[in-house]
Amino acid sequence: MINFFKTKPAVEVTIEPVSDSFFETKEDYLAMRQAWKDYINEGKHKTEGLESCHHLIYAVLRKQDVFKGFKPIESQLKLINGAEKYEGIRQAISTMLWRPTEALLRPFGNTVTSKMIDDVRRLVKDLTIPR
Repeated sequence: MINFFKTKPAVEVTIEPVSDSFFETKEDYLAMRQAWKDYINEGKHKTEGLESCHHLIYAVLRKQDVFKGFKPIESQLKLINGAEKYEGIRQAISTMLWRPTEALLRPFGNTVTSKMIDDVRRLVKDLTIPR
């Protein structure tokens, strides 16, 4: 069981991994990280687009805290007016579930497969998000 939180949240959220790793070798993992880095450094994130769902996938593939990049809404006014505390990650998950796989693969070059994206989708679609 992987705990994607670095700090203990109000509600413990863990995800059962599909396997110990999404990558067969350390070199495959490092190639994915390099492809992501190249995508950013070449400015493609500005021209081709990089969305919150891509950051979510990147975090899951790296077995990182999925909430790290999604700061909870703390504004009392926003919360009173109906915003949910973890609305950002909810939207990222929703976008990831309906976005075409090809669009989700773009920042990773040829280092991530459609099967990996499907595995990530299975992991996060039933994620219980604290309220």
